Amino acid sequence: MTAMVVDYLSPSKIHFVNECKFRYVLTFTDGRHKGSKLFNKNTFLGILMHSVIEHYLKRQCSSEDYDDLWNELFNEMIREYGIDTQDVDVIKYHLPYYEVKKNKLLQLLKTYNYDFPKFDLSLEKKITGGVVSGTSDIIFDNPGEKKVKIIDFKTGPIASYENAEKQGMKAGYLFQLITYGYVYWLDGYLPENICCALQGISDNEYEEIVFSQEDYENHENLLTGLKKDINYAISEGKQDSLASPSSKACIYCEHSSSCNALHQSMNDEINYPSLSLIHQINSEFDDVESKINIITNGGKVSIYKVPARMYNSIKQSIKNGKSVFVSGLYEEEQICIKYWTRYTNYTEL
Repeated sequence: MTAMVVDYLSPSKIHFVNECKFRYVLTFTDGRHKGSKLFNKNTFLGILMHSVIEHYLKRQCSSEDYDDLWNELFNEMIREYGIDTQDVDVIKYHLPYYEVKKNKLLQLLKTYNYDFPKFDLSLEKKITGGVVSGTSDIIFDNPGEKKVKIIDFKTGPIASYENAEKQGMKAGYLFQLITYGYVYWLDGYLPENICCALQGISDNEYEEIVFSQEDYENHENLLTGLKKDINYAISEGKQDSLASPSSKACIYCEHSSSCNALHQSMNDEINYPSLSLIHQINSEFDDVESKINIITNGGKVSIYKVPARMYNSIKQSIKNGKSVFVSGLYEEEQICIKYWTRYTNYTEL
């Protein structure tokens, strides 16, 4: 990875900071994924739904146009991600709640009120101020009276839960909203005239908040310090110190193959569902389908149904003294068995 400073903090990705600062940095600096898009079944549908919202409103579509628009943008993403068209039906099957979320979004678009008198509607608008630069899903702006409503769409739950009880808005989303509002606060909008809102798509949740003058002042200090800390770590070659490996965040991170801190935590016998780090292959055999099962790292992990071509490549890497990082495995609960799937990727370290 080539070290490069972070010029701006992006509101749409700033919530990564609450999980892992290194993930945020790698989003902009990880050269392994430059010019390509890595399929992740946990994020693919969310990206598609945001694109459908944007184009549905920009084109002033009706509900009769929805299926055609959805399919158009879905197929466009399939091409961008380099997915074989023969796998499309399988992809749809494995995307979490594909048909449910598709229908939920249509219902939201049919009933949502986008008509605010005296307010200009902007979609995917570029906003910049201070150390912040990025885009927002929807902004209703009245620049004459300096009043604004900023709406961000979420495909998953807005609230956090503990012991099945709702605890309020997720901390990462709260951090994201105030970052959007902060840009308008810098532009002279009074805090009471800046409404920041989250609109849930799947559950039709809705939350809005108006931050105070003190909130924005504190947030300015936080953002400035955050950018300074990140760039100091980069300039000192200590990017790994920004990482906070966890099984909750790392299995969804598209940059997990680039994270030395994650790999070290896996060496320390911390288990991560769907991920594996192979240092050695102790035994292997063919099953009845001529797929290969391997037992790795002294029997700590078993990976079943590895395609022969992938297995030979991994084995050669191990012979060459390299380690191999594997993501996208399916893990059986309570036992140390993981299965190779069509979504599995591997990288020689």
